[in-house]
Amino acid sequence: MAEAVPGDAGAVATALINGEQTIIPEPLQDAYRAAGLAHLLSISGFHMTLLAATVFFLIRRFLALIPAIALRVDTKKIAAWCALGLTFGYLLISGMSVPAVRSFLMTAVVLTAVLLDRTALSLRTIAWAALVLMLMYPDAVFGASFQMSFMAVLALIALYEQTWLKIPWRDAKGELSLVRAVGVYVLALVVTDLVAGGTTNIIALYHFNKFPTYSLAANLIAGPLTGLWIMPMGLLGVALMPVGLDALPLRAMGAGIDILNSIVIEIASWPNAQVHVPPMKTAFLVLAASGIIFICLWRGRLRWLGVIPVLAALIQPWVTPAPDLLVDESARVIAVSDDQGHLVFAPGRAGRFVREVWTDRYGVSAVKWPGDDMACDKSGCVLNRGEKKVLLAFAPAALAEDCGEVDVIVSTVAAYDLCTDGFIIDRITLARKGTHALWVSKDDITARSSADAMGTRVWMRGSVGLVLFGESAAADEDVER
Repeated sequence: MAEAVPGDAGAVATALINGEQTIIPEPLQDAYRAAGLAHLLSISGFHMTLLAATVFFLIRRFLALIPAIALRVDTKKIAAWCALGLTFGYLLISGMSVPAVRSFLMTAVVLTAVLLDRTALSLRTIAWAALVLMLMYPDAVFGASFQMSFMAVLALIALYEQTWLKIPWRDAKGELSLVRAVGVYVLALVVTDLVAGGTTNIIALYHFNKFPTYSLAANLIAGPLTGLWIMPMGLLGVALMPVGLDALPLRAMGAGIDILNSIVIEIASWPNAQVHVPPMKTAFLVLAASGIIFICLWRGRLRWLGVIPVLAALIQPWVTPAPDLLVDESARVIAVSDDQGHLVFAPGRAGRFVREVWTDRYGVSAVKWPGDDMACDKSGCVLNRGEKKVLLAFAPAALAEDCGEVDVIVSTVAAYDLCTDGFIIDRITLARKGTHALWVSKDDITARSSADAMGTRVWMRGSVGLVLFGESAAADEDVER
C-alpha cells in the first residue's frame, strides 16, 4: 500500500483497508475530527456495509445477465453468500478490532435475514446484532463506538420505515430521470446525515466534548467521494493484489484520497470548525438515549414526547457549573476555571495525559496563570471565589502563613501536621482518594474525589494506604512507598 500510494494519502488508504491509523500524522487526524469525518478513518459500519452492498449489487446484476442461472436459481441468496464471505475476509484483513467486529455482525445479521427470506433492515435486525455483540464483548456497551453506531442505525431504520418519506426514483410516467435521481440521492444524503449525525452527536458530546460545526457539509462531499471512488478502487486493488496488478487501482484510490484530504484540511480551517461543549453527566446521556429510543420505537404522535428528555440533556452541560479547582492524585497538576468554565493550568509539564484529558473535558482558557482572582508567591497562591478564599500550598511556608486565614486548603505537601483549621485536601488525601474537584460558592464548599465516584478498589492508587493503615492519615513517605 505504501509503495503504491506514498505520503499522507497512503496512510489514509492503509487505515481504510486494514484499520491501521497510527501512521496517519496527528495534524491530519485532528483535521478529520474537526471536519466531522473521523468515522472514515476507522473500519466501521460505513466501510463494511459499503463493501457488502457493492458486492451484493454487482454479483446479483452479473447473474441476472445469465438467463440459465437467473431463471432457475435465487440470485439474491447467491449474492448474499458472496457478500457475507467477502465482508468476513475484510474483517480478517482489518485485524478484527471491536468496531470492525461490531460492523461485521450487523452486516452479517442483515445478510442472514436475506438468506432466510426475512426483512433485511428492521428494528429486530438491530436487536439481534446488538445481542450477539453484547454476548461477545459485554464491555463494548460502554464505548462510544457501540453507542453511536447502534443509535445511528436505529434512527435511520425508524426514519425510513415512514411511508411518507419514500420518494420514487422514477417520475409519474415511470421514466428514470438523471436530474431526479441525483436530486433524490442528494436529498437522501442530507436526511441521512441530519438524522444519523443528530443522534450520534449527542453521544459524541458526552464522550468527546466537541461538536464539528460543518460536519453536514463535509459528509455531503466526502460521502459520495468515498463511496463512489475511493473505496471501490481500494476494493479492486485488494482483489488484484494476488496477481500483482494492484498498483493502478491503488494509485487511483490515492488520487481520490488526496482530494479528500484537501477538503478535510480546508473545512477544518474554517472559523469555529470545532466547538467545545461542557461536560454532560452520565444520567443525562441515559436520559437523551431514552428519549431517542422512545421516538424511534413508539408509534403515533406521542413519540415526539421523547424530544423533551433529549432537550433537557442538551441543556444540562450549559447550566451545570464547572469545578472551580481540579487537582490530580499526584498533586502535580492543578487547574482553576475561568468565568466560562475553561481551565487555567498551573505552570509545569508533569501529568501530560491528565492535562490532555482535562483539556478535552473542559477546554483551555485564554487567561494565563495566575488569574485576576489569584494572588501568588513562591510558596503558594490564594484563590478568591464566592467570598471564600482557597489556599493552594506548594510549600510548608504557605501553610504556616495562611493557616486559619482561608476557608479551604489544597496542599501539595502533607498539611495536617502543620494546620488543622478549615477544609483541607492535602497530598495524603489525594493519594488515598485520587483526583479532587472543588466547587466553591458563597454559601457552600463541595469536594468530590475519584474514590467518591467509583468507590475504593484494590487496584486504585491509595487503596494500599487504606488497607495498610486503615482510615488514619499515614505519613506521606509511607503512602508514597
